[in-house]
Amino acid sequence: MSFWLALLIAMAKLLVLMALFLAATAYNTLYERRVVAPIQQRIGPNRAGPWGLLQPIADAVKLFFKEDIVTARSEKFLYLLAPIIAVSCALLYIVAVPFGPEIPGLQNAPSAWNKFSMLDLNVAVLYTFAVSSLAVYGVLLGGWAGNSKYSLLGGMRSGAQMISYEIAMGLSIMPAVMSAGSLSLHDIVAAQHDMWNVLRLPWGPVGFFIFMMAMLAEANRAPFDLVEAEQELVGGYHTEYSSMKFGAFFVAEYGNLITVSALIVTFYLGGWQGLPFINLGLPAWLSPWLGLVWFGLKTLILVAALIWIRWTFPRPRYDQLMGYGWKIFFPLALANLFVAGLLMYVGQRLGIGYFG
Repeated sequence: MSFWLALLIAMAKLLVLMALFLAATAYNTLYERRVVAPIQQRIGPNRAGPWGLLQPIADAVKLFFKEDIVTARSEKFLYLLAPIIAVSCALLYIVAVPFGPEIPGLQNAPSAWNKFSMLDLNVAVLYTFAVSSLAVYGVLLGGWAGNSKYSLLGGMRSGAQMISYEIAMGLSIMPAVMSAGSLSLHDIVAAQHDMWNVLRLPWGPVGFFIFMMAMLAEANRAPFDLVEAEQELVGGYHTEYSSMKFGAFFVAEYGNLITVSALIVTFYLGGWQGLPFINLGLPAWLSPWLGLVWFGLKTLILVAALIWIRWTFPRPRYDQLMGYGWKIFFPLALANLFVAGLLMYVGQRLGIGYFG
């Protein structure tokens, strides 16, 4: 494949991914409000378009035409840079996630272009954590650049919160990495062809729970939305933002909700693999497209579960969140990693291949 053809394919995949991601982010707001409506016994959006389908477009138009107010004492460059970092990191997350197997008709193409993902990195797990570490700068800078004590407190909370949950988050996925023997997300999904990691790994449900809770904190979603906490901090780190700058943080939050759900599906719920022990006997050309359906369905269900958690459980105190990270999630994740390593070692010594 020539350089220019490879570049053309990469640009096309990037444009399609960006368009789908932004559309999914916009309609994720409608999805959340529809899921919440029966939980709280109220009517969801139903005025803008049939069944409220134009509500996300109405919200976007409203944000575009709202007055853009910039406080006089703000750090103008960083004030503008913060929402850009937030949205960019939300998109950078998703480019390494595998949505399906090889694309039909491109099996002989280079591995970077023949899969349902933007990037096929052999260190995708490290890439994911690198982007996770960068994403916090959008919140920190947004909180500091607005020159408001409330937004500053929200930004500082984000930094302390990240330190509390990120170690447990990293340890919780290490058994999945050890099982696959690779840092590639494609290989981690392929290793779950016979059984999902949530059932296949030792203490799989424990690792799944720790990773899901850490991802909730990563996306700043309730009950771990301490960086916003409107009862305490007015609006949190984006208190001084308005118009589309505020809209950018909104896009980043709902985009992260989709991204963290996709990562949980990838690490613990089989990715684009179907249900264990079920063979539908479909033609070979249809299986890759069915993988997309499986991945999308799992992600939608998990997004609904995270929304349900948000609107069901109360927000803990700030010190309680840090206590959960250091006193509960971290020891459990460390014990989970130790048990996985021990069983893997014993299995190799006995030749029973614990991880398959």
